[in-house]
Amino acid sequence: MKIPLISILGLGLLLCAQPTTARDAPCGPVDGVEQVLGSPGVFIGDMHGSVESPAFLSALACHSVKAGRPLVLAMEYDAKDQAVVEQFLITPDENKAVDALTATPHWTGNHDGRASAAMRDALLEIRRLARGGNREKLVAYDFGGATSAERDRKSAELIRQIRSNGNSEAFWIVFGGNVHARKTKGLPFLNAPAGAGEHEPLGYLIRDWGLIHLNAAYRGGNIWTCSGPSPKDCGPRSLGPGCTADCPVHPIIRLQSADTAYDGVYDVGKLTVSGPLR
Repeated sequence: MKIPLISILGLGLLLCAQPTTARDAPCGPVDGVEQVLGSPGVFIGDMHGSVESPAFLSALACHSVKAGRPLVLAMEYDAKDQAVVEQFLITPDENKAVDALTATPHWTGNHDGRASAAMRDALLEIRRLARGGNREKLVAYDFGGATSAERDRKSAELIRQIRSNGNSEAFWIVFGGNVHARKTKGLPFLNAPAGAGEHEPLGYLIRDWGLIHLNAAYRGGNIWTCSGPSPKDCGPRSLGPGCTADCPVHPIIRLQSADTAYDGVYDVGKLTVSGPLR
């Protein structure tokens, strides 16, 4: 299937000249980050509704640009919002940039933690890196679809087009739900729908890139999630009491996984809830 070209395919990486203070600010510590910086990039499996997954995203983005690599950050946002995410990076006024971004349906219509205050904060950090003179591009890759299989297939086709259009040397961070991040075929879950054994997740469809696929590892805490379609079905959910003395001080990348769908994990310790921004 041929996906219509959108404006980003003709754009170079953004280079925003700003004071060097933003460019030289230190990155959030990530133990083991050197293991992934020489790779084509990372597919981060998001733990929706947490503070820690978005914080890991912004820290990894920072480390990648400080290593001298151009960055392409592909987000699980409606592809129709591509012009909005581009403007988010280049609009001089930060408040206006945030207001325009968070007025889109992704932010006003999602109640399950994907459009959280923590995600806004992470994107602001990534915007500051771009405004500090680093080479960055934001990609909204979610094309939707009648089924989850069609959605993943269309999304894969879009980001393949973008990567082949002069962006293959960049460090790619693909950010999406941890089911999308799986690099193996099939969904071996007890509650998986019929035919799930043949499902091809987005991570599987781009597995030949050599991205490092990381799932979230955590030790209890709380997230924001939904049990049904209504906003009234959404709220904090406990995932256990959480670690105390044995919590990692910083996120840790571990390139070992008992689950062959991933190359490893990013261990964030205890999860902290972050609800919808709106």
